[in-house]
Amino acid sequence: MIKKLTYLRLTQMSYLFILLAIIGCDSDGQPQPPLTPSTPTLVLTDTQEYYLKISLGTELTQNSSVVRKWGQDLKVYVVDTTFTELMKELRQIVTEINDLSTSVSLNLVSTRAESNFLIYFGDGQTYATNYEPAVASFVESNWGLLWVYWNANQEIYRGSMYVDTERTESLDCQKHLLREELTQSLGLMQDTNDFPASIFYQSWTCSPQYADIDRKLIQWHLSSEIKAGMDRANIITLWQP
Repeated sequence: MIKKLTYLRLTQMSYLFILLAIIGCDSDGQPQPPLTPSTPTLVLTDTQEYYLKISLGTELTQNSSVVRKWGQDLKVYVVDTTFTELMKELRQIVTEINDLSTSVSLNLVSTRAESNFLIYFGDGQTYATNYEPAVASFVESNWGLLWVYWNANQEIYRGSMYVDTERTESLDCQKHLLREELTQSLGLMQDTNDFPASIFYQSWTCSPQYADIDRKLIQWHLSSEIKAGMDRANIITLWQP
């Protein structure tokens, strides 16, 4: 009886020694470094999630969900500059965007020939007929609209927008549409119902100013870190600490 107990004790000790040897050495008998926890998955903030919703894809067409942004400065031509209050608002918006951007800048130009972006104030039918035929089927149901073109690298190189000053009677609403469409022309082309104060709010609003969250989205989008063609995974990787 005593021999049996002694045998069991020795067997357990031998097994424990072998187990420790397996844990402590690699196949060549060299000590292994201690195990470290894997990198934790990034938990996105509400602002980061909002940026991904707004910046990936477009509202009017079915396209792959990647970032699209300008690869060059915007040279903005306004067809009719007699809309005094809207021109004043446009200059204010341009200043605000330029202050947030570290990649491209917006500049007002005096002729269409030197421009790569056009703004039309007036009725949708004239905008579609004379300036952007591709939007003919959209202007009836949209009192503000943008249309941009991008290359194979997802870089925007040309575009236009309009504000319907005939159907939109309120000046504040006209200013809101101007701010919204011009800002979305930067590549932030989606709308959501997440933040009522945001310029990207899908339902009709007339607030002629950016919310704090809008400024953050514009700052991210016009930074040099976020590139045209990035997808959701690329951006999240960029945000990893």
